[in-house]
Amino acid sequence: MKAITQHGSLNRKDVDDLLWKKLPEWMDEKQRKIKINNMLSKLRKKGMIKNNGNIGFPKWVLVDNVSGGL
Repeated sequence: MKAITQHGSLNRKDVDDLLWKKLPEWMDEKQRKIKINNMLSKLRKKGMIKNNGNIGFPKWVLVDNVSGGL
């Protein structure tokens, strides 16, 4: 959320680059991708972020009604 606020939007590569090394080392590549997918899905379902891009080229942005105090 903080990175999206700072940059205005993030694509999936940006999200992966930001979170990849923060995930536990015991996770393999597939598990890390699933975990990041789940995190994005959870934030989207909570109405905190939305995809202004498309499936092939996602562009994650904050939803307008989310407060900046996150």
